[in-house]
Amino acid sequence: MTFVLVGACATFPGMAGAQTVEPASLPRAEVAGSIGWLNANKSGLSSASSNDWSNTGLYGGGTFGWYWTDHHKLEVDGAASRSGRFFTYEPITVGGAFTARYADYRFLTGRLAVSERYQFRHNVWLHPHVGGGLELVRETTREDAQPVFVFDPVSRQTRQVQLPEEDDEGPKVTVRPFVDVGFKTYFSPRGFFRTDLRLSVRSKVEDVLLRFGFGVDF
Repeated sequence: MTFVLVGACATFPGMAGAQTVEPASLPRAEVAGSIGWLNANKSGLSSASSNDWSNTGLYGGGTFGWYWTDHHKLEVDGAASRSGRFFTYEPITVGGAFTARYADYRFLTGRLAVSERYQFRHNVWLHPHVGGGLELVRETTREDAQPVFVFDPVSRQTRQVQLPEEDDEGPKVTVRPFVDVGFKTYFSPRGFFRTDLRLSVRSKVEDVLLRFGFGVDF
C-alpha cells in the first residue's frame, strides 16, 4: 500500500507540471448600441440670438469595432439624430419700420463615422480610451417661420407683412473631424457598458455628443 501511495504522489505532480493553462482569449471585434444627448452649434442661423446652441438633440446609433492589437482599434459608427425646437430671431426693417423675424427649426441628421482609437490597459474590467476620426453628416433642416408684424405710424395700427420666401437649400452634407474620450467597463466576460464624449470640429466646435450604451465582444 505504501508503494502505491508513493507512486501516485510521484505521478500526479508530473502530470500537473506537464499541463499548460491557456490564456484568456482577447476579443478581436465588438458590436455596441448607443443612445445619447447631442448639442449642436447653430450660430450661423441668427446673428442676433443670444443662444447659439441647440441642446435638446436625441442620438441613436450602432458601432462595429475591430482590434488591430490589444490596444489599437478601428471603429465604424452609423447613427441618426434629431434636435428639439431651436428658436431664432432677426431684427429687420420693412418699409422703414423696425420689426423682427422669428422662426423655429428642427434638424434631422444621418451620420457615418470612422475612427481609430487607443485603449489603455490590458484585458481588465475597466478600459479608458481616446480616439479621433472623420464623420460624414447629412443634415436636413425644417424651418417654421412665424408671421411678421409691423406698426404703421399713419394708421397707428399693427399689420402683418409678407416677406419674400427664402430658397430651400435641401439636405446639407459635410465631413467633420472629431475627437473623443471615454471608457468601457465589463459586467460579464464578454458584455460591457461604454460611454464617451465626442467633439466635432471644423472652423468651430460643431457638435458636442455625450453617448452611452451596451455591447458585446466576440
